[in-house]
Parts: sequence; C-alpha cells; structure tokens
Amino acid sequence: MDFEEIYEKIKDKPEEELILIYQGNRNDYPEELIKAVGMVLNERGIRVDDTAEEEKRESGEYIKGSLWASTAVIPLILMLMFFTNPGREDFIYYTKQQMVQASENNPISKGMAAIVPESIIDSGSVYRNYHIFGIYENTILGDVKVLGIFNRCILLGDRDNMFQSSSETNTLTGQLTADEDTGEPEVYFMNREAAPGYEGYYVYTNSRYGFYIYYPQELNPNRMPANGDGQAFTSNDGVISLTVFGSNLVLEEEIKDLYLDWMNTIEGEITYTVLEDNYFVLSWLEDDTVYYQKSFAGAESQNTFIFSYPKDKSEDYSKAVEILESSFTPGDLDQAH
Repeated sequence: MDFEEIYEKIKDKPEEELILIYQGNRNDYPEELIKAVGMVLNERGIRVDDTAEEEKRESGEYIKGSLWASTAVIPLILMLMFFTNPGREDFIYYTKQQMVQASENNPISKGMAAIVPESIIDSGSVYRNYHIFGIYENTILGDVKVLGIFNRCILLGDRDNMFQSSSETNTLTGQLTADEDTGEPEVYFMNREAAPGYEGYYVYTNSRYGFYIYYPQELNPNRMPANGDGQAFTSNDGVISLTVFGSNLVLEEEIKDLYLDWMNTIEGEITYTVLEDNYFVLSWLEDDTVYYQKSFAGAESQNTFIFSYPKDKSEDYSKAVEILESSFTPGDLDQAH
C-alpha cells in the first residue's frame, strides 16, 4: 500500500488515535504510515512536537504539585504528632489497664492492679521523649517497650513477655502444675521455713528488698515474678489472698503523700486508717471482701503487704491479720534495690 492510499484511509481518523501512533514506537509502524499521519496532523493544525511538549509540561506540573503537597502535608503531620505525643499520665493509665487485663494470669498484678498508686507506676517508669513520639519502659511491665504516638500507647514486642523481667532471680525450687481439666491455678513451692513461735505459719523473706513476713501455711505461693520484687499467695479455693512486694521510689515523696495516693485509689468503703512517721495502715471493704494493707516507706523504697478475705470470715482471720502486721518487717528503705 503506497503513501496516497494510506493517507486516504487515515485522514478522517480521530486525532487522539493519530497522535498515539505518531508518538509511539516508530519501529512498530511502516514509514509511509508515520509520514501520512504527520501530514494529516499538520493539515489539522496540530504540531505533534507541541503536543509532546504540552504533555511533558503537564507531567512536570503534576510532579511539582505532588512535591508541594508532600512538603505541605509532612509539616502538618509532624505538628499533629507533636501535639498528640502522649505524656507520662497517658502511659500510667495504659500500664494500669495492662495490669488489670493480665491480673487473671499474674497474681502480683492481681493484688496491685486495682489499688496501686500512680506514683508507684511512675517511679518505675523510664520515659524517652522525642517530642513527636515517646518510648516508655516500666519495671512492672517487664521486658517490653511501649510507643507513645498520636495519643495512643502501642506495645512493642510480644505481649507474652509482659510482667516478665530479664532478671534471672528466682528462688523457686520446684513446681506443681494442676491438671488443666480441673481449672485450678498453678501452685509453686519454695523452701518453707517455719515462723518461730507461730505454729501454722511460714516465713517469707524477700532477698531483693530485704523485708520478711509470717504468713498462714494454708496459703500457697503462686508464680514468682522474675524480677524478685515480691510474692503472691492464695488459698486452695482462691478466696484468701496475700500480696507482698517492694518498689523503688523515684519521686521524693513523704510517707503522707504515699498514704494519700493509696487512699485516692481505693473505691470501697475505708474502715480503718493509721499514719505514722514511716508506715501507714489501711483497711477497706469492697464487694463483701475485706482488704488490709500495711506499707513502710523510706527515702528510696517502700515495702507493702495486702491481705484480703471474705467479710463473713472476718472473725476467722482477725488473728491472721494481727500476725501479718506485727511480723511484717521492712528492709533498708533508704536504699534503692
């Protein structure tokens, strides 16, 4: 097919189709077709070179517009991150939530979750503020970090590592796990030393914080936290519990400040209080359960026990409360541990 025949066939074709051919790969079309397309476009007043330049110009403007939009959006995002960077209070609230959620599987957190003062959580927290986001670590949470960004706290790492410390401290010498079909909690055994002068009581000594206490032998020790900060004990039926623990104080709080912090976290009816120079006692009733707490505090650390039992067993456990309180002896509270 010669040039004239090709010209006659394409002269009425849409210009978009002709431009596509003319600007395409020249090796895909016969030379006569390319010449004929160029002639038709010239007759219609369309300069193909100008069309290509226009497309390039529009493409360049699109790229410039995208870059401008990016440079405008990025500062806005950074500003939003700056103003929504969570603070320590947000992290403390998040930690308490995690303690409550984990309370069923961790007896220490079960004893502390509902009533632990915010100052205790704050004292064990390390916060690295990068202005647009923050990274938190906390001795209660264990070997995990928390990212604070956009008014949210996001756990970094495996949730199974929560409440587990990298410390190798563990004085447990044996372990007995109940049959899974029974639904009974795991029970652990330690070297038990009889409490001198108190039949039916054992001595629990905390090697990290140096405190000790006499506890009823009917209570079984649960899994001990790997960081060695305390121990929880429960009866076979899970109704009676004792939680005893220590913690370091980062803030320079006096005993009355700690006392008020604990008071403010109690949701039940407070029935008894004592405040002295280096310790305080609190007792309260919540959901037909009696809670009894004693806390010692010094310049650098504090030691606490919390004992709970059903209200209808108050007469049975009044003697146990007396022995727990009188035997509870703090460690060196003027040192961090």
